[in-house]
Amino acid sequence: MRSRPKHSRSRRRKSTSLCSLRLPEPTLAKSGPQPTAGGLSLEPERDGFGVISRSGDQYYVRSRDGWRCVSSHWLKEATDALESGQTDRTLELIERHALRRNASLSDMREAYVLAKRIEDGRGPDAVKMRAGRATSHLSSYVDPLGVANLERNRKAREAEDSAQTQARKAELRAMGLSPQRVDALAQLQGGPYEVVLTGLTGDCDRQVIQAVLEEVGFPRTELKLLLERVEHIAPEPIAQLVHQSAAVRIKVALEAAGAKVRIRTQKWTV
Repeated sequence: MRSRPKHSRSRRRKSTSLCSLRLPEPTLAKSGPQPTAGGLSLEPERDGFGVISRSGDQYYVRSRDGWRCVSSHWLKEATDALESGQTDRTLELIERHALRRNASLSDMREAYVLAKRIEDGRGPDAVKMRAGRATSHLSSYVDPLGVANLERNRKAREAEDSAQTQARKAELRAMGLSPQRVDALAQLQGGPYEVVLTGLTGDCDRQVIQAVLEEVGFPRTELKLLLERVEHIAPEPIAQLVHQSAAVRIKVALEAAGAKVRIRTQKWTV
Protein backbone atom coordinates (compact mmCIF):
# COMPACT_ATOMS: atom_id res chain seq x y z
CA MET A 1 0.00 0.00 0.00
CA ARG A 2 1.38 3.40 -1.02
CA SER A 3 1.68 5.88 1.80
CA ARG A 4 0.43 9.41 1.29
CA PRO A 5 2.87 12.23 1.89
CA LYS A 6 2.43 14.09 5.12
CA HIS A 7 0.58 17.42 4.79
CA SER A 8 -0.51 16.54 1.23
CA ARG A 9 -4.02 17.66 2.03
CA SER A 10 -2.83 21.06 3.11
CA ARG A 11 -0.85 21.44 -0.13
CA ARG A 12 -3.95 20.89 -2.20
CA ARG A 13 -5.88 23.64 -0.43
CA LYS A 14 -6.67 26.64 -2.54
CA SER A 15 -4.71 29.71 -1.72
CA THR A 16 -6.71 32.52 -0.12
CA SER A 17 -5.95 36.12 -0.98
CA LEU A 18 -6.17 38.67 1.82
CA CYS A 19 -7.71 42.09 1.24
CA SER A 20 -8.14 45.12 3.47
CA LEU A 21 -11.70 45.97 4.48
CA ARG A 22 -12.81 49.53 5.16
CA LEU A 23 -14.76 49.86 8.36
CA PRO A 24 -18.09 51.69 8.05
CA GLU A 25 -18.46 55.22 9.34
CA PRO A 26 -20.22 55.63 12.70
CA THR A 27 -23.97 55.88 12.24
CA LEU A 28 -26.49 57.93 14.23
CA ALA A 29 -29.86 56.78 15.42
CA LYS A 30 -32.85 57.74 13.27
CA SER A 31 -36.40 58.38 14.36
CA GLY A 32 -38.94 55.63 13.87
CA PRO A 33 -41.95 53.92 15.43
CA GLN A 34 -41.53 52.67 18.96
CA PRO A 35 -41.85 48.91 19.48
CA THR A 36 -45.15 47.84 21.01
CA ALA A 37 -44.42 44.18 21.80
CA GLY A 38 -44.55 43.15 25.45
CA GLY A 39 -41.47 42.91 27.59
CA LEU A 40 -39.56 45.68 25.79
CA SER A 41 -38.27 48.90 27.28
CA LEU A 42 -36.83 52.00 25.64
CA GLU A 43 -33.66 53.82 26.67
CA PRO A 44 -33.22 57.18 24.88
CA GLU A 45 -29.75 57.94 23.53
CA ARG A 46 -28.41 61.48 23.34
CA ASP A 47 -26.69 61.84 19.99
CA GLY A 48 -24.84 58.66 19.07
CA PHE A 49 -21.72 58.28 21.19
CA GLY A 50 -19.63 60.08 23.77
CA VAL A 51 -16.14 60.25 25.16
CA ILE A 52 -14.65 60.78 28.59
CA SER A 53 -12.62 63.98 28.79
CA ARG A 54 -10.59 65.62 31.52
CA SER A 55 -10.40 69.27 32.53
CA GLY A 56 -8.00 69.80 35.40
CA ASP A 57 -8.85 67.31 38.11
CA GLN A 58 -12.40 66.66 36.88
CA TYR A 59 -13.63 64.14 34.32
CA TYR A 60 -16.65 64.68 32.07
CA VAL A 61 -18.72 62.69 29.59
CA ARG A 62 -18.99 64.62 26.35
CA SER A 63 -21.18 63.94 23.32
CA ARG A 64 -19.79 63.79 19.79
CA ASP A 65 -20.67 67.46 19.17
CA GLY A 66 -18.95 68.71 22.32
CA TRP A 67 -21.89 69.03 24.72
CA ARG A 68 -21.30 67.85 28.24
CA CYS A 69 -23.69 64.98 28.97
CA VAL A 70 -23.52 65.30 32.75
CA SER A 71 -23.92 68.69 34.38
CA SER A 72 -21.22 70.02 36.68
CA HIS A 73 -21.80 69.59 40.38
CA TRP A 74 -22.04 73.34 40.88
CA LEU A 75 -24.86 73.63 38.35
CA LYS A 76 -27.00 71.26 40.36
CA GLU A 77 -26.25 73.23 43.51
CA ALA A 78 -27.07 76.50 41.71
CA THR A 79 -30.35 75.09 40.38
CA ASP A 80 -31.36 73.74 43.80
CA ALA A 81 -30.54 77.09 45.37
CA LEU A 82 -32.69 78.93 42.83
CA GLU A 83 -35.62 76.55 43.37
CA SER A 84 -35.41 77.21 47.11
CA GLY A 85 -35.31 80.99 46.60
CA GLN A 86 -31.60 81.49 47.36
CA THR A 87 -30.89 83.73 44.38
CA ASP A 88 -27.75 85.21 45.95
CA ARG A 89 -26.22 81.74 46.26
CA THR A 90 -27.13 80.93 42.65
CA LEU A 91 -25.50 84.11 41.36
CA GLU A 92 -22.44 83.49 43.53
CA LEU A 93 -21.95 80.07 41.93
CA ILE A 94 -22.52 81.48 38.44
CA GLU A 95 -19.98 84.25 38.97
CA ARG A 96 -17.43 81.82 40.42
CA HIS A 97 -17.70 79.06 37.80
CA ALA A 98 -19.41 80.31 34.62
CA LEU A 99 -17.78 83.73 34.30
CA ARG A 100 -14.23 82.43 34.47
CA ARG A 101 -12.10 82.34 31.33
CA ASN A 102 -11.87 78.55 30.96
CA ALA A 103 -15.57 77.77 31.60
CA SER A 104 -17.12 75.35 29.10
CA LEU A 105 -19.84 76.45 26.67
CA SER A 106 -22.30 73.99 28.16
CA ASP A 107 -21.75 75.44 31.65
CA MET A 108 -22.16 79.00 30.34
CA ARG A 109 -25.35 78.04 28.53
CA GLU A 110 -26.90 76.52 31.66
CA ALA A 111 -25.71 79.47 33.75
CA TYR A 112 -27.27 81.91 31.28
CA VAL A 113 -30.65 80.22 31.65
CA LEU A 114 -30.46 80.38 35.45
CA ALA A 115 -29.36 84.03 35.49
CA LYS A 116 -32.10 84.93 33.00
CA ARG A 117 -34.72 83.39 35.26
CA ILE A 118 -33.51 85.59 38.11
CA GLU A 119 -33.37 88.70 35.93
CA ASP A 120 -36.91 88.20 34.61
CA GLY A 121 -38.38 87.03 37.91
CA ARG A 122 -39.56 88.85 40.99
CA GLY A 123 -36.96 90.04 43.45
CA PRO A 124 -34.95 92.99 44.69
CA ASP A 125 -33.67 95.36 42.03
CA ALA A 126 -30.09 94.87 43.17
CA VAL A 127 -30.34 91.11 42.63
CA LYS A 128 -31.96 91.56 39.20
CA MET A 129 -29.23 94.01 38.17
CA ARG A 130 -26.57 91.54 39.32
CA ALA A 131 -28.24 88.80 37.27
CA GLY A 132 -28.46 91.17 34.31
CA ARG A 133 -24.70 91.72 34.37
CA ALA A 134 -24.19 87.95 34.31
CA THR A 135 -26.57 87.42 31.37
CA SER A 136 -24.98 90.31 29.49
CA HIS A 137 -21.55 88.73 29.86
CA LEU A 138 -22.71 85.20 29.05
CA SER A 139 -24.85 86.19 26.06
CA SER A 140 -21.76 86.93 23.98
CA TYR A 141 -20.77 83.28 24.35
CA VAL A 142 -24.12 81.48 24.27
CA ASP A 143 -25.72 83.64 21.57
CA PRO A 144 -24.05 81.62 18.77
CA LEU A 145 -25.93 78.65 20.20
CA GLY A 146 -29.22 80.50 19.79
CA VAL A 147 -30.19 80.94 23.46
CA ALA A 148 -30.32 84.73 23.52
CA ASN A 149 -31.84 84.90 20.04
CA LEU A 150 -34.58 82.47 21.03
CA GLU A 151 -35.38 84.59 24.07
CA ARG A 152 -35.55 87.78 22.01
CA ASN A 153 -37.69 86.09 19.36
CA ARG A 154 -40.05 84.75 22.02
CA LYS A 155 -40.55 88.20 23.51
CA ALA A 156 -41.06 89.70 20.06
CA ARG A 157 -43.72 87.10 19.24
CA GLU A 158 -45.46 87.71 22.56
CA ALA A 159 -45.49 91.47 21.92
CA GLU A 160 -46.84 90.95 18.40
CA ASP A 161 -49.54 88.55 19.62
CA SER A 162 -50.55 90.97 22.35
CA ALA A 163 -50.82 93.84 19.85
CA GLN A 164 -52.95 91.73 17.51
CA THR A 165 -55.21 90.67 20.38
CA GLN A 166 -55.74 94.28 21.46
CA ALA A 167 -56.53 95.29 17.88
CA ARG A 168 -59.09 92.47 17.60
CA LYS A 169 -60.69 93.50 20.87
CA ALA A 170 -61.02 97.08 19.60
CA GLU A 171 -62.76 95.86 16.43
CA LEU A 172 -65.11 93.57 18.35
CA ARG A 173 -65.98 96.28 20.89
CA ALA A 174 -66.77 98.64 18.00
CA MET A 175 -69.36 96.12 16.80
CA GLY A 176 -71.24 96.48 20.07
CA LEU A 177 -70.44 93.04 21.48
CA SER A 178 -70.47 92.44 25.22
CA PRO A 179 -67.14 92.36 27.10
CA GLN A 180 -67.53 88.62 27.71
CA ARG A 181 -67.95 87.92 24.01
CA VAL A 182 -65.09 90.26 23.11
CA ASP A 183 -62.71 88.40 25.43
CA ALA A 184 -63.77 84.99 24.10
CA LEU A 185 -63.60 85.87 20.39
CA ALA A 186 -60.28 87.69 20.81
CA GLN A 187 -58.68 84.36 21.74
CA LEU A 188 -59.56 82.98 18.28
CA GLN A 189 -57.44 83.72 15.24
CA GLY A 190 -58.81 86.77 13.43
CA GLY A 191 -60.10 86.78 9.88
CA PRO A 192 -62.87 87.96 7.56
CA TYR A 193 -65.47 85.29 8.38
CA GLU A 194 -68.66 85.22 10.42
CA VAL A 195 -70.45 82.13 11.72
CA VAL A 196 -74.24 82.30 11.65
CA LEU A 197 -76.59 79.93 13.50
CA THR A 198 -79.58 79.56 11.14
CA GLY A 199 -81.72 76.86 12.76
CA LEU A 200 -82.06 73.66 14.76
CA THR A 201 -83.07 70.16 13.73
CA GLY A 202 -85.74 68.24 15.58
CA ASP A 203 -83.33 65.83 17.24
CA CYS A 204 -80.59 68.34 18.07
CA ASP A 205 -78.57 68.08 21.26
CA ARG A 206 -79.23 71.41 22.94
CA GLN A 207 -76.75 70.84 25.75
CA VAL A 208 -73.87 70.41 23.31
CA ILE A 209 -74.99 73.43 21.28
CA GLN A 210 -75.15 75.55 24.42
CA ALA A 211 -71.67 74.40 25.44
CA VAL A 212 -70.26 75.53 22.07
CA LEU A 213 -72.04 78.87 22.37
CA GLU A 214 -70.56 79.38 25.84
CA GLU A 215 -67.07 78.90 24.37
CA VAL A 216 -67.65 81.83 21.99
CA GLY A 217 -68.69 84.07 24.87
CA PHE A 218 -72.46 83.82 25.25
CA PRO A 219 -73.57 83.94 28.91
CA ARG A 220 -75.47 80.89 30.08
CA THR A 221 -78.46 83.03 31.02
CA GLU A 222 -78.89 84.15 27.38
CA LEU A 223 -78.65 80.76 25.68
CA LYS A 224 -82.29 79.76 25.97
CA LEU A 225 -83.53 83.03 24.41
CA LEU A 226 -80.82 82.85 21.72
CA LEU A 227 -81.90 79.36 20.60
CA GLU A 228 -85.54 80.46 20.71
CA ARG A 229 -84.81 83.38 18.39
CA VAL A 230 -82.88 81.15 15.98
CA GLU A 231 -85.63 78.53 15.95
CA HIS A 232 -88.62 80.84 15.56
CA ILE A 233 -87.53 84.32 14.46
CA ALA A 234 -84.27 84.76 12.49
CA PRO A 235 -80.67 83.51 12.12
CA GLU A 236 -78.21 84.79 14.70
CA PRO A 237 -74.48 85.62 14.21
CA ILE A 238 -72.49 83.82 16.90
CA ALA A 239 -68.80 84.41 15.96
CA GLN A 240 -67.54 87.53 14.21
CA LEU A 241 -64.26 88.35 12.47
CA VAL A 242 -62.72 84.89 12.82
CA HIS A 243 -60.27 82.98 10.65
CA GLN A 244 -61.52 80.34 8.24
CA SER A 245 -60.17 77.44 10.33
CA ALA A 246 -61.85 78.76 13.50
CA ALA A 247 -65.12 79.32 11.66
CA VAL A 248 -65.10 75.80 10.23
CA ARG A 249 -64.27 74.31 13.63
CA ILE A 250 -67.26 76.05 15.23
CA LYS A 251 -69.54 75.08 12.33
CA VAL A 252 -68.56 71.40 12.48
CA ALA A 253 -69.05 71.23 16.26
CA LEU A 254 -72.53 72.75 16.03
CA GLU A 255 -73.63 70.67 13.05
CA ALA A 256 -72.54 67.49 14.82
CA ALA A 257 -75.03 68.40 17.57
CA GLY A 258 -77.87 68.98 15.10
CA ALA A 259 -77.64 72.74 14.48
CA LYS A 260 -77.90 74.44 11.10
CA VAL A 261 -74.92 76.74 10.46
CA ARG A 262 -73.48 78.74 7.62
CA ILE A 263 -70.29 80.76 7.21
CA ARG A 264 -70.22 84.05 5.34
CA THR A 265 -67.62 86.69 4.55
CA GLN A 266 -67.77 89.69 6.81
CA LYS A 267 -66.46 93.12 5.92
CA TRP A 268 -65.83 95.44 8.81
CA THR A 269 -63.78 98.57 9.36
CA VAL A 270 -63.49 100.45 12.62
